[in-house]
Amino acid sequence: KGDPSTAEVWRRARIQKLGIYTVLFQFDSPYAPFLAYSSAGILPVHLLGKDSPEQLVDDTLNRQPVGTGPFVFRTLTGSIATVDRYAGYHLGVPYLEHLTLRFEPDNQALLSAIRTHNVDGGMLPPPLASSELDALRSSGHTLISAERSAYSLVYLNLNSAQFQDQAVRQALSLATDRARLVQQVMDGQATAADVPLPPGTWSGTEAPPPADPTAARALLQKAGWIPDVDGTMRRRGISLSFTLQTTNDSQRQALAGELAREWAQIGVKANVQTLDEAALLGDVLLPHKYEAVLFGWDPGPDPDPFPAWHGSQRGEQGRNLSGYASDRSDQLLETARQSSDLPARAQTYGEFAQVFRQDVPAIVLFFPRYVYALPQRLDGVRLGLISSPSDRFSGIEGWSLDTRRY
Repeated sequence: KGDPSTAEVWRRARIQKLGIYTVLFQFDSPYAPFLAYSSAGILPVHLLGKDSPEQLVDDTLNRQPVGTGPFVFRTLTGSIATVDRYAGYHLGVPYLEHLTLRFEPDNQALLSAIRTHNVDGGMLPPPLASSELDALRSSGHTLISAERSAYSLVYLNLNSAQFQDQAVRQALSLATDRARLVQQVMDGQATAADVPLPPGTWSGTEAPPPADPTAARALLQKAGWIPDVDGTMRRRGISLSFTLQTTNDSQRQALAGELAREWAQIGVKANVQTLDEAALLGDVLLPHKYEAVLFGWDPGPDPDPFPAWHGSQRGEQGRNLSGYASDRSDQLLETARQSSDLPARAQTYGEFAQVFRQDVPAIVLFFPRYVYALPQRLDGVRLGLISSPSDRFSGIEGWSLDTRRY
């Protein structure tokens, strides 16, 4: 059991052992994201070699893991795990001798444990209130911003009559004040974006332009949309009024309310409706029974937008949930995933971003950021893009404690 997209990648690979330390993976065509998908941990054949896939779920290795990392597993209970450094680690002996992992029931419990020094640090999802950030700093913690690979967006059903007009989609994007949403709803703990590529990475693009509701309204009027008696734009019997659905958590409700308010300034009426996440996914988003949905997408360890935006991924079996189709976009996405030359791939994604901004198949809002609270005496923490929670331990063999202060 696992991520279906990861399984699909591995099904396409032909694997051959060439020697004790060498394995050859072959595909029918070049596939650049494979290196990211091949970062799964190496498993011990002497412990798992006789297990069937069904038996892996209940194998004792899940509770007594053996891996290839910088620390050796020691103990595990329902609330604590302990590990010791491994002197034979292939990237060098870790500086830290011991590490204790504590499991808290929820984010509030973790936040309290960090503030009261029951734990030294932890990673917290956004948004945290300014007062909570200040309390963490005043309690002697360093706060590191950790960019996520996931992003928040509004899916537009391109089969809906009002969204078939490109001017409408462009106007909605132009009227969306992403900087304001990041500050007011996310308390600054996100990076504004208008394309589905993580900013600040090799595949990132420039920041989105500032919101301009005046220009957005002018764009609609130029396309023949005129305000009705209630101020809502209409054209040939079609009203720019639709249902904006999202999950019933407080963060997305606040986002949806702000979006509805911003879009109302240009004569677009968005009626917010909230559902629990399972119902939104199973009954609305995946079967494409919606007009607009505020949700999120996580591309995983590689930023490859192909699964979410290529025309071949439309339909209930795919994850192109807006139903976007563009020959130029498809060509660029195919080219990018066949190039292992990062500068060339980044250039192709830059061209894709231009097409995406022109077509606006969805309203991308921002990439949320984790807040990693750590003790001030801990040095050497360097975080890149966080595509899974375990990424927060990347490079942990280089972490060290400044013991000279004690």
